[in-house]
Amino acid sequence: DFVQKLADARGPLGRATSRKLSRSTPTTQVKGGPDGEYVVLEFDSEFANGMALTERVTPVREADGSFRVSGYYLT
Repeated sequence: DFVQKLADARGPLGRATSRKLSRSTPTTQVKGGPDGEYVVLEFDSEFANGMALTERVTPVREADGSFRVSGYYLT
């Protein structure tokens, strides 16, 4: 479901032509998620269709110490 929603949101934009990290914020709480160890990464991104948007990627630390993406938003 997550992969399909991501494809639906990103597909019309085309390929990312540039991406620059603008903010990295560690937090223990995210809206709609359980408490945990998160990092909210914000990127200033430009896409092939000419749009410039902010991509917000939120990884969470798993019990084994690895991170997995728990959220992706475009604004």
